[in-house]
Amino acid sequence: MKKIISFIAAIVAFSAALNAQILNPVHWSFEAKKISDTEYDLIATAKLDKGWNIYTQFIVGDGPTPTVLTFKPTPQYQLVGKAAEVSDHKKSGFDKLFDMNVTKFSEEVKFVQRVKVTGATDIKGSVEFGTCDDEKCLPPNDAAFSYKIAAPPTAAGNGGASVTPPNVAPANPNGNPTTNPNGTPAVTPQYPQAKTPQIPQNQQVATVSDSAKTIVSPTTVGATSEAKILTEPSLFTFDKTNETVDCTTKGTRNDDTKSSLWWIFVLGFGGGLLALLTPCVFPMIPLTVSFFTKGSKDRRTGIRNALIYAASIVVMYVSMGLLITAVFGSDALNRLATNPTMNIAFGVLFLVFAVSFFGYFEITLPSSWTNKADAASDKGGLVGIFFMAFTLALVSFSCTGPIIGTLLVQTATTSGFAWGPAVGMLGFSTALALPFGLFALFPAWLQSLPKSGSWMDDVKVTLGFVEIALAFKFLSNADLIKGWKLIPYEVFLGIWILSALGLAAYHAGILRFKKGGQPKKLTLVRGAIVAAALGFAFYLGLGYRYDAAGETFKTPELGSGLLPPAGYSYIYPQKCPLNINCFHDLNEGLAYARKVNKPILLDFTGWNCANCRKMEENVWNKTGVRELIRDEYVLISLYTDDKSELKTPYAPYTSKFDQKLKDTEGEMWTDLQATFFNKNSQPYYVLLTPDLKLLNAPTAYTPEVEKYRAFLKCGIDKFGETRRVGQN
Repeated sequence: MKKIISFIAAIVAFSAALNAQILNPVHWSFEAKKISDTEYDLIATAKLDKGWNIYTQFIVGDGPTPTVLTFKPTPQYQLVGKAAEVSDHKKSGFDKLFDMNVTKFSEEVKFVQRVKVTGATDIKGSVEFGTCDDEKCLPPNDAAFSYKIAAPPTAAGNGGASVTPPNVAPANPNGNPTTNPNGTPAVTPQYPQAKTPQIPQNQQVATVSDSAKTIVSPTTVGATSEAKILTEPSLFTFDKTNETVDCTTKGTRNDDTKSSLWWIFVLGFGGGLLALLTPCVFPMIPLTVSFFTKGSKDRRTGIRNALIYAASIVVMYVSMGLLITAVFGSDALNRLATNPTMNIAFGVLFLVFAVSFFGYFEITLPSSWTNKADAASDKGGLVGIFFMAFTLALVSFSCTGPIIGTLLVQTATTSGFAWGPAVGMLGFSTALALPFGLFALFPAWLQSLPKSGSWMDDVKVTLGFVEIALAFKFLSNADLIKGWKLIPYEVFLGIWILSALGLAAYHAGILRFKKGGQPKKLTLVRGAIVAAALGFAFYLGLGYRYDAAGETFKTPELGSGLLPPAGYSYIYPQKCPLNINCFHDLNEGLAYARKVNKPILLDFTGWNCANCRKMEENVWNKTGVRELIRDEYVLISLYTDDKSELKTPYAPYTSKFDQKLKDTEGEMWTDLQATFFNKNSQPYYVLLTPDLKLLNAPTAYTPEVEKYRAFLKCGIDKFGETRRVGQN
């Protein structure tokens, strides 16, 4: 049922996109109502447009999306029971849309959560909800809230015998303070672990005071500076005077949107060619072309119908890509790419695809769909031709489904562009439709087609090994984000090597599967595949070499962006790329930069950022670049896909940029990048003085070593000018 609802939601979102209209039928407001000195009712009111419904919190089974209120805990309050649902427009009973009994609300509903408070606090969180009318549903949505609660009179010292004396924090059983006088937790700041830079002798490290209020910085050239710890990075102030300064070689700032979309098209086209070679599609080519050329009243009509048939294939698959584009958009696709749960789901799905390709079962759609599409194709005319193409898509799904699924997931989660799925499907459908159009124009070419046979099963098995490799790529993504280290660098590399060796063993006739039959004769083509697979396995094996400079493994150049970071290792673990000293927290890095009076290389990066790995492993490691980063800069690497909860001194906050709640480190650094630099893609490099002045124009992915070195050298030169001005 959820699949059907999701499909309907996709159609609704796509229709809305075509009409340049965003459906937003639920309007939220939030207020806190005082019940007593220590109790408040937190009220979330949803007002709905006519015809739309929102659902109860208590949904059992596979039905609509329930309403879920999530509150960020603080020591100053506790929830009292469950949230009550108050509405004069409540309906309970059987719902045909979901084929089950549901409770829903129309027009207006209030969700009332009672809380007991002990001190002043801001209670923050979000409400997640789904909404439908009688025919369709929209994708799940969320709204952030924040309730400002005043301190009870006793907590403020206005009465009661148990008032905490001023300037004294209550103690826990171990005798340690649990809260500061202002009511905030007295917890020593815990920063993400980073490799501590080596401090030259006779210099002191900037320290964090016990009150967790300020970072004390030493005297810098010409001035004494003190850096505040800020609880929200968006509160930082960047001086962007030099934003347009570009003293680097032209072309440093790359906009690779067009080239990336072109490669997405090529990837899709390659997937379409592979689909043509499968046993579900290949035999259909001569049959379909013959039907049009011989079954039409004349050759011209036959060619026209075959071309319309080919165009219909393109329209169908591109529409599928457009649906994904319309439903998700670039921001949501980026969140998919960095969501551990989704990456695990994709990994398991690809393993299922692999088992299917190995012949143990087939992924098929309901036969009723095929029968209805086939019946519609008998109508004739343009409608009949379209449904003939639709029937082909349904019948061939057992072979094309895994390829399409792989393509959509890859383009949606790795391209970074909302149009990626549509462009990928354009490439796929173009390759799939091309033979039907070409053979209709040149029917004599049909004689040159190879005969169907067991070689098509070999294509499917080959794709099965590819699916295994991709499956572990997604599982590795989740492992990186969560930091489990279940699939570190050496394990991941070993799995890919085994996949390549398995492919070689199959084509050499050593390995067999359920539908593989007897060992195959080693033909010229099979021999080439065996040689290529063994060569690839050997090349991957070079990834186990030790890199003395980086003190970890040396990633093969073609593996950059595909393999996990070499430092994500059991044997040679490293916290920073290439063993370069770095910080993973802006406050810590800023304090140290002011201590040693060095410029900052602010590196917006990500665990699952392929281009980030390419830069680190193919550019940063080059002579003249590594030395500049290591010796001349303070490297601050901020991981925008880090899912760790915010730790002291940071706390969940509502962004001033997009008004959404930020409660993880990755969301916080993404917000910082978007707020000040209007960018949300990685890698992104910013050169700053210790007092946060831009040294030159920031740059993105720059694979040309000399251009990137010039970018870094430019920052050093500009920093030198800044220091001379300060001394004068």
